[in-house]
Amino acid sequence: MAKTLRSGDPAVQYLLDKDSIRDVLTRYCRGIDRVDSEVLESVFWPDAPTDYFAYVGLSPGFVDFMMEALPQIEQTTHMIGNILLNMAGEKCEAETYVQAYHRMRAPASPLPPGSKKGTPWDFVLGARYIDHFEKRDDEWRIARRYLCWDWCRNYSDSFDPAAGMLGLSVPRGGLRKPDDEIYKRFSIPTGFAKGRDS
Repeated sequence: MAKTLRSGDPAVQYLLDKDSIRDVLTRYCRGIDRVDSEVLESVFWPDAPTDYFAYVGLSPGFVDFMMEALPQIEQTTHMIGNILLNMAGEKCEAETYVQAYHRMRAPASPLPPGSKKGTPWDFVLGARYIDHFEKRDDEWRIARRYLCWDWCRNYSDSFDPAAGMLGLSVPRGGLRKPDDEIYKRFSIPTGFAKGRDS
């Protein structure tokens, strides 16, 4: 469990709670990009409704849906930006900006104009996570989520990982569990699934 540290000072507790919520949001991105169901399960309460347009239902079903959908996409990178939190005791409303990169390959999805069948192409979107968080037994998790799409862009091509970067041959990153470097280089990779225990 990702327990939040406790403080007798209300101002310090407020900062600890905000940090715990930001940790949940960051772990969500890790779970999506690494296709790690254990991490994804750790950020939602099991009774949390989720609305992603393509999936509307409770969070366990969302995790199952993503574990089927994400392997059809070659690579994703989710980056969170502005995080606005409205704290009220054991509850919090959060608006989190996200930009997400997706390396697609037909025939997994419809082709954008100008792309060729079988070649990779990029899909980039800007969105916001509209979340309601709840703190239960000293642990913050998402209690309700709505994905608000703000913009998206399809590109007819994508980068070529075999070509390297700036003329250098570099190891391929952005892989999925258990092949990504994070699972090889950290001695306790499941610590990201469980969060900070106290």
